[in-house]
Amino acid sequence: MTSAQKFIEFLRESPSAYHCVLASKKMLVQAGFQELEESQAWNLVPSGKYFFTRGASVMAFALGGALQAGGSFKIIGAHTDCPTLKIKPNSAVNRSNCLSVGVQTYGGGVWTTWFDRDLSVAGRAVVSTPEGRFQVRPVNVHRPILRIPNLAIHLDREASKTFNPQTHLLPMLASAIKGSPAQTGSHEFHHPLLMRLVAEELQVPVTSIVDVDLSLYDCQGPVVGGALNEFIFGQHLDNAIMAYCGLDAFVGSMGSLATEQGVRMCCCFDHEEVGSRSAEGAEATTLYTLMSRILRATPAVAAAEGLLDRCIARSMVISADVAHALHPNYSSCQMGAGPVIKFDTCQRYSTGLVNSFVLTQLAAQANVPVQRFMVRNDSPCGSTIGPAIASGCQISTADLGIPILSMHSIREQAALDDIEHTLKLFQQFYEGYDQLAASIEQRSA
Repeated sequence: MTSAQKFIEFLRESPSAYHCVLASKKMLVQAGFQELEESQAWNLVPSGKYFFTRGASVMAFALGGALQAGGSFKIIGAHTDCPTLKIKPNSAVNRSNCLSVGVQTYGGGVWTTWFDRDLSVAGRAVVSTPEGRFQVRPVNVHRPILRIPNLAIHLDREASKTFNPQTHLLPMLASAIKGSPAQTGSHEFHHPLLMRLVAEELQVPVTSIVDVDLSLYDCQGPVVGGALNEFIFGQHLDNAIMAYCGLDAFVGSMGSLATEQGVRMCCCFDHEEVGSRSAEGAEATTLYTLMSRILRATPAVAAAEGLLDRCIARSMVISADVAHALHPNYSSCQMGAGPVIKFDTCQRYSTGLVNSFVLTQLAAQANVPVQRFMVRNDSPCGSTIGPAIASGCQISTADLGIPILSMHSIREQAALDDIEHTLKLFQQFYEGYDQLAASIEQRSA
C-alpha cells in the first residue's frame, strides 16, 4: 500500500479529533508501542516505545537504545482538530415543521462550504453500564443524517453572500411530522431522534447515554483526483495530513532506534484551531512535563544538575501544520514542490535563522525540495502550535507544512507528492538531526 493510500485510509478513520487519535493509536500499536497511563508509575527502558492519550491528543515517544544523559529530544508536533461545527449542549431546535440541530462554529471555517453537503456526526459519548459504571466511547454515525440547505437565489439574491451563523447555520435532521416529538430518558437537551441514532451506532439502550460531544463532518470521503491523479481532495487535511506524516515517519524511524542516543517524539495536540489554551492543547505544560518525566522514569539516565535544561538546549521541534498553496488568483507556495518552511517576524510562526538552516540541510540530505514562505504585509497571518511550544518549553522550534488549497473549507486539496517529500524529510530529521546540530558552531555577537 502506498503512502497516499495509507493516508486516505487514515483520513477516512478520522471524522473527528477523537477518531484521529484512535487512528494514530492504531498505527502505534501495530508498530509495537506500549500504551501508558498518566496516572500510573512509569518504568522506561532504552529502546522502549511508548505512548499515551489525553482526550483528543496523543503523545508518542521512543527511547534510544544508546540513550545517554544529556541526549537530545527530536520532536514533531501537529494537531488533531480541524474547523468544524460542534453540536451544542442544548441542541434541540424545532422550527417551521422541522427538527433542526443547534451547532456552534469551532475554529475559523469557511462556513459557506458547509451548505448543501451530506453531513453526519462523530465524536464521543458517555455511556452508563448495567454494573453502574461509566464508559467514554467513540461514536460515528456512518450515514448522512444532516443537511444545511441553501436558500434559493430566487428568494434572496444576497443570501449566498451573507448569513447569520446563529440562525442560518442550522442543520436539518428531519421533518417534524416524521420526527418523534416525545422525549426519551433524560435527553431533553437533544432531539430523541438524534440520540436514538447514536444509541443504535453504539448498540446500547438510548437511556444509557448520559451525554455526547459530537461534531459534524462531510460524508463524502477523501479521494485521489485531478486529471493526472496528483491531488487528494477531502475534509480535515488541516491538520490530519501533518499528523499522519509525523506519525508515519516517527514509526518508520524505529529501525535505527538502537543507535539513538536521545529521545524521539511525535506529539499531536487538540484545540490548535481555537488557540491551544486547554489541558489538551500545546499551550499546556504537557510537553515540558513529559520530557521531564521521561528522564526521571529512565533508570539508565542518572539524575544530574540541569539535565532537562541541557537536553532541551540540544533539542528541536518541528511544528507541523499545513501552509497556503499557490492560488491561481493570489500569491503563495506551490503544491507538489515540497513542504513549506514558514516565517513571521512577529512570531506567529517560530522559525528562526538556525533552525531554518537545519531544516534546509536535512531536506538536502533527504533529496527533498523545500519552499520558504512569509505572509504579505497587507495580509493577516494565522498561527500554529510552534510559538506555544517554543515559549512554553524554551526549545528551538521551526514551522513547516504541506501547502494546501481551500484551507479551512469543508473540502481541501493537497498534492500527493508532498506527502512523500514530507515523510522523507521527517525521517531524516529523526535520524540525522544530532549529527547536523553538532556541526553548527554558534557564538554570540
